[in-house]
Amino acid sequence: MKIQNCTAELESWFGEHHAALYRYALNLSRNHHDACDLAQQTFYLAQIRRGQLRDARRVKSWLSVTLRRIFLQRVRHEMRFPKCDVAQVEHELPGAATDPGATLDADAVRQALTGLDENFRRPLTLFYLEDRSYQEIAVALAVPVGTVMSRLSRGKTMLRKKLECGWHHHARVRVALRKPRFAKNQRASTDLAFST
Repeated sequence: MKIQNCTAELESWFGEHHAALYRYALNLSRNHHDACDLAQQTFYLAQIRRGQLRDARRVKSWLSVTLRRIFLQRVRHEMRFPKCDVAQVEHELPGAATDPGATLDADAVRQALTGLDENFRRPLTLFYLEDRSYQEIAVALAVPVGTVMSRLSRGKTMLRKKLECGWHHHARVRVALRKPRFAKNQRASTDLAFST
């Protein structure tokens, strides 16, 4: 029953004060669409914060103050973050940074990977390409987790050396292969990073 009373109360506020609030919002914003948004946001906040209204006879002034605060908040936001057309400020945008790791030829990495011993290639493939945890790799290869971690570390070092030494005509390439998720207590943070 209380919900119905609140809804009826809000509907009566809307019916009585919407036109006046819209005119006030239009006067402030000087734009029909912004005025509609301001009035709608005001009634939304009125619904949420109706418990803050102390005197029911002062609903109109309470709604007007709420609308003005919303308007001022939007103006401050627009001053801090002005809207502009991308074509007008395109010259100010930073150029795309070319990360050598991003431009590394996938075929070069694949060929370097196939040049590794099977004991190191399989853990690297399972870890980076198939997104498996240390535990899953250990089960798949029937070796302890520590051996998996060791083979990954040593395999990355070997792969780094192959790529740095100009494997597939690439000299001194920086590659960062990072696995985005980390399973708790299953593996340490491992990065494949080659210096430039």
